[in-house]
Amino acid sequence: RHPKPDTPGPNQESVWDYPRPPALQKANHRLRVILGGKVIADSIRGYRVLETSHPPSYYIPLEDIEKNAIERSKQSSYCEFKGAAHYYNLRVGDEYRPDAAWGYDNPTVGFRELK
Repeated sequence: RHPKPDTPGPNQESVWDYPRPPALQKANHRLRVILGGKVIADSIRGYRVLETSHPPSYYIPLEDIEKNAIERSKQSSYCEFKGAAHYYNLRVGDEYRPDAAWGYDNPTVGFRELK
């Protein structure tokens, strides 16, 4: 059985309209990440990846993330479109989010902006 998508409303997108293979787009707005009440990332240089049936994934350059709030974890995965991914833990005070973000050291050609 396949899901039946809802019709998007005004100023909405449907994940069912996203492409496969995925597409990379420059984010057209400011991206901020707040953890434990503190802004740990703030960027106007981000990207988003759009893939059929998936919510957009947003990518923020490491230079726009607080260095003391992010640490590389041991977790990894592989995407047939983007390549080998590594994960990051996020921490601010007592707030800790293991493997909450991911990135690519050597993304495939179509996604090289994610490096």
